[in-house]
Amino acid sequence: MNWIKKNLGWVAFIIWMSGTIIEVVAKYFFDKDLEPLLITSFMVFGTLQFVHELLNKEPKTQPWKIYSVLIISILILLYIWV
Repeated sequence: MNWIKKNLGWVAFIIWMSGTIIEVVAKYFFDKDLEPLLITSFMVFGTLQFVHELLNKEPKTQPWKIYSVLIISILILLYIWV
């Protein structure tokens, strides 16, 4: 659990940068449009960054707040993809 609390921000950043790089390479080198990938990777970045801040907050954040952020983000992503 400590590893997640310390490095969740970096994991979020790596996901966002990977999605952005894949989007740019696909668009400019292979002429493919993967626009939902860019939006999805940014949304995952924002969600994980917010959860990271909630986990490291003092006093300790209640778990239902973290779960509600994750559920709302998943619902928004489903709305974007469908």
